[in-house]
Amino acid sequence: MDERVTIDLETPLFGEGSTLDSMGFVTFVTEVEERVIELVNKDIFIVLSDIEELYPNEPSLNVSMFSSYLQSITS
Repeated sequence: MDERVTIDLETPLFGEGSTLDSMGFVTFVTEVEERVIELVNKDIFIVLSDIEELYPNEPSLNVSMFSSYLQSITS
């Protein structure tokens, strides 16, 4: 991606309004997973169906939701 994107807690990562296509989203999630593993020094697995279960009526996934999920699997 050559342009700068402003990101805040409401920025959509997946679904309506996201600037990521499906491959971009998968790449992003994979990168985050690898970086979190390095930071917390333990294996974690980002399971998209688990995120969907946390937010069953949400049509998109934003930074705040993804962050909350990451905190739940690393603590």
